Amino acid sequence: MPDSPPAPVLPPGLVLTPVDERYDELARLAHNEAYADSPAAVRPDQRTWPQHATGHPRFLPDLSCLLLAEADRGDNPVAAFLFALADGSTDTPTAVLHCLGTRAPWRRSGLATVMISRVVHLARSSGIEQLRLQVTDSNHPALALYRKLGFVESGRGFAVLMRQLTPEAAEQP
Repeated sequence: MPDSPPAPVLPPGLVLTPVDERYDELARLAHNEAYADSPAAVRPDQRTWPQHATGHPRFLPDLSCLLLAEADRGDNPVAAFLFALADGSTDTPTAVLHCLGTRAPWRRSGLATVMISRVVHLARSSGIEQLRLQVTDSNHPALALYRKLGFVESGRGFAVLMRQLTPEAAEQP
């Protein structure tokens, strides 16, 4: 399995951008919409949102991003989001893909692949050696995507997937 995810193509009309505080409330609304069908998912209100994402003490803004629609499909331009956190529970420099979601109109169009590929590249170049994420083990499409992108199950009895990152110079074509 290749160490680098496939080179993703961003669908027309979308812009990948770092997290920007101007979009914080719209990101919260996009988050809650993306997770609306997940009964166990946390759907923060305006008061609790900062601690859940951009105000979290371990928030990694350089590894987090938004995908914005240039021509809005509704009243919210945030099509997808990825919020990363530092994981201080291990000796290995690790980042957690804490929240990753795509709003319904943009699902199944490669947006998660674009965002994760960006994080893999940026994390590797910043010295992060491992990425981790947690997903419900019944979310088969997400599990298939993460496996395709090089994540493997941790063996902890629930779906925590991890990916080791090697320096790009050591990668084989």
